[in-house]
Amino acid sequence: MKHIKIVLAEDEPTIAAAYLKGLGFHGFDVVLAKNGTEALAAVSTELPDVLLLDIIMPHMNGIEVLEALRASPEHVDLPVIMLTNLGQPEDAERVGELGALAYLIKSNLSLKELVEHVRKAAGLPPV
Repeated sequence: MKHIKIVLAEDEPTIAAAYLKGLGFHGFDVVLAKNGTEALAAVSTELPDVLLLDIIMPHMNGIEVLEALRASPEHVDLPVIMLTNLGQPEDAERVGELGALAYLIKSNLSLKELVEHVRKAAGLPPV
Protein backbone atom coordinates (compact mmCIF):
# COMPACT_ATOMS: atom_id res chain seq x y z
CA MET A 1 0.00 0.00 0.00
CA LYS A 2 1.14 3.52 -0.75
CA HIS A 3 2.27 5.30 2.43
CA ILE A 4 -0.13 8.20 3.03
CA LYS A 5 0.82 11.22 5.12
CA ILE A 6 -1.95 13.32 6.66
CA VAL A 7 -1.79 16.67 8.40
CA LEU A 8 -4.60 16.78 10.93
CA ALA A 9 -5.51 20.33 11.98
CA GLU A 10 -7.57 19.91 15.15
CA ASP A 11 -7.41 21.98 18.34
CA GLU A 12 -9.69 19.83 20.53
CA PRO A 13 -7.32 17.38 22.35
CA THR A 14 -9.85 14.55 22.77
CA ILE A 15 -10.86 14.57 19.11
CA ALA A 16 -7.24 14.93 17.98
CA ALA A 17 -6.18 11.95 20.11
CA ALA A 18 -9.00 9.78 18.76
CA TYR A 19 -8.22 10.67 15.13
CA LEU A 20 -4.47 10.21 15.62
CA LYS A 21 -4.99 6.75 17.13
CA GLY A 22 -7.67 5.64 14.67
CA LEU A 23 -5.95 6.88 11.52
CA GLY A 24 -2.61 5.55 12.73
CA PHE A 25 -4.22 2.15 13.30
CA HIS A 26 -5.29 2.18 9.64
CA GLY A 27 -1.69 2.73 8.54
CA PHE A 28 -1.67 6.46 7.92
CA ASP A 29 1.21 8.69 9.05
CA VAL A 30 -0.53 11.57 10.87
CA VAL A 31 1.03 14.88 11.89
CA LEU A 32 -1.01 17.04 14.29
CA ALA A 33 -1.39 20.80 13.96
CA LYS A 34 -3.20 22.43 16.90
CA ASN A 35 -4.22 25.67 15.18
CA GLY A 36 -4.48 27.30 11.78
CA THR A 37 -0.98 28.75 11.82
CA GLU A 38 0.52 25.36 12.69
CA ALA A 39 -1.57 23.78 9.93
CA LEU A 40 -0.12 26.07 7.26
CA ALA A 41 3.41 25.46 8.53
CA ALA A 42 2.89 21.68 8.67
CA VAL A 43 1.58 21.56 5.11
CA SER A 44 4.74 23.33 3.92
CA THR A 45 7.19 21.21 5.93
CA GLU A 46 5.46 17.81 5.89
CA LEU A 47 4.11 17.87 2.31
CA PRO A 48 1.08 15.70 3.17
CA ASP A 49 -1.03 13.71 0.75
CA VAL A 50 -4.21 14.89 2.50
CA LEU A 51 -5.13 17.70 4.91
CA LEU A 52 -7.89 17.12 7.48
CA LEU A 53 -8.88 20.64 8.45
CA ASP A 54 -11.10 21.67 11.36
CA ILE A 55 -12.99 24.91 10.77
CA ILE A 56 -13.03 26.42 14.28
CA MET A 57 -9.42 26.80 15.46
CA PRO A 58 -7.27 29.44 17.15
CA HIS A 59 -5.10 31.93 15.22
CA MET A 60 -6.63 31.16 11.82
CA ASN A 61 -9.83 29.27 11.17
CA GLY A 62 -9.96 26.42 8.69
CA ILE A 63 -11.55 28.51 5.96
CA GLU A 64 -8.74 31.07 6.24
CA VAL A 65 -6.18 28.25 6.06
CA LEU A 66 -7.89 26.82 2.98
CA GLU A 67 -7.97 30.26 1.33
CA ALA A 68 -4.23 30.67 1.99
CA LEU A 69 -3.49 27.22 0.56
CA ARG A 70 -5.51 27.85 -2.57
CA ALA A 71 -3.63 31.14 -3.10
CA SER A 72 -0.31 29.26 -2.97
CA PRO A 73 0.77 27.61 -6.26
CA GLU A 74 2.51 24.72 -4.48
CA HIS A 75 -0.58 23.83 -2.41
CA VAL A 76 -3.43 24.72 -4.77
CA ASP A 77 -4.14 21.04 -5.53
CA LEU A 78 -3.69 19.59 -2.02
CA PRO A 79 -6.68 17.35 -1.21
CA VAL A 80 -8.50 18.92 1.76
CA ILE A 81 -11.28 17.42 3.85
CA MET A 82 -13.05 19.89 6.13
CA LEU A 83 -14.16 18.78 9.59
CA THR A 84 -16.66 20.70 11.69
CA ASN A 85 -19.30 20.38 14.35
CA LEU A 86 -21.26 23.38 13.11
CA GLY A 87 -22.76 22.34 9.79
CA GLN A 88 -23.29 25.91 8.55
CA PRO A 89 -24.58 25.95 4.94
CA GLU A 90 -22.58 29.08 4.11
CA ASP A 91 -19.36 27.39 5.35
CA ALA A 92 -20.11 24.28 3.29
CA GLU A 93 -20.70 26.44 0.23
CA ARG A 94 -17.49 28.45 0.74
CA VAL A 95 -15.23 25.43 1.24
CA GLY A 96 -16.80 23.82 -1.82
CA GLU A 97 -15.93 26.93 -3.84
CA LEU A 98 -12.36 26.61 -2.52
CA GLY A 99 -12.15 23.01 -3.72
CA ALA A 100 -12.46 21.03 -0.49
CA LEU A 101 -13.30 17.42 -1.30
CA ALA A 102 -15.71 16.97 1.61
CA TYR A 103 -17.39 18.88 4.43
CA LEU A 104 -17.89 16.41 7.26
CA ILE A 105 -19.76 16.86 10.54
CA LYS A 106 -17.54 15.32 13.24
CA SER A 107 -20.40 14.31 15.54
CA ASN A 108 -21.97 12.27 12.70
CA LEU A 109 -18.70 10.81 11.40
CA SER A 110 -17.46 7.30 12.08
CA LEU A 111 -13.78 6.42 11.87
CA LYS A 112 -14.60 4.04 9.02
CA GLU A 113 -16.20 6.89 7.04
CA LEU A 114 -13.24 9.17 7.72
CA VAL A 115 -10.79 6.49 6.58
CA GLU A 116 -12.78 6.03 3.36
CA HIS A 117 -12.74 9.79 2.69
CA VAL A 118 -8.97 9.89 3.26
CA ARG A 119 -8.39 6.88 1.01
CA LYS A 120 -10.47 8.46 -1.75
CA ALA A 121 -8.68 11.83 -1.37
CA ALA A 122 -5.31 10.06 -1.57
CA GLY A 123 -6.32 8.13 -4.68
CA LEU A 124 -6.56 4.75 -2.94
CA PRO A 125 -9.35 2.27 -3.57
CA PRO A 126 -12.01 1.72 -0.87
CA VAL A 127 -11.41 -1.03 1.67
